Amino acid sequence: MKKLFFVAMGLVGLVGVNAQEKTNTPQLGIKTNLNVTSFLGDDVKDDNYKLGWSAGVYYHIPLNQTVAIQPEVNFARVGAKYKNDLVNSNNITTTYSNTTTLDYIQVPVLLKIYPGGTRFNFEIGPQVGFNVYASNKAKFDTNINGQSITSETKTDISDSVEKVDFGAVAGVGYNITDNINVGVRYYLGLKDTFKGDSNFDAKNHGFNLGVGYSF
Repeated sequence: MKKLFFVAMGLVGLVGVNAQEKTNTPQLGIKTNLNVTSFLGDDVKDDNYKLGWSAGVYYHIPLNQTVAIQPEVNFARVGAKYKNDLVNSNNITTTYSNTTTLDYIQVPVLLKIYPGGTRFNFEIGPQVGFNVYASNKAKFDTNINGQSITSETKTDISDSVEKVDFGAVAGVGYNITDNINVGVRYYLGLKDTFKGDSNFDAKNHGFNLGVGYSF
């Protein structure tokens, strides 16, 4: 009986050591996210959140059982929506909707804290983004005597957008297994999204819900 007890304890210790070694090993991973984003600023009125997505790679570097550094490189599609009803002198209503889409290469560097060495974690850190494309889609829907008239235009606005975005990221996450993790983040832009000559004061902000896989 004593031999069985010591053998069992030895196996438990071996598993614990192996788990600890794996936890302390840097891991390369891939991830994808659902983004819900909009703009913040003095010129932003009644903006609605826009759905987008992002995907990329990360490198998880444990410093000890409770602290890790995680740099990432992601492609992200963000932006905002706006909708308003315009009524002319003939009492004809036109619904105006505007969708701004911004594509970035985003590079966050996150400090991750695992309280008590658990699978649950908090994360915070800076993020820099490089704009690679920007567009604006305007749509007008007018109803005249029961007949709907729709017009739509899409414009490349890349020249009006700052090439570099900078802000802060904070979030929470959970490691479902040693390989699979999930998390939710909030990003707050600290730099104007649009150039000064655009006369539009707005900064990026939004949430993302993501899942990752570590190799």
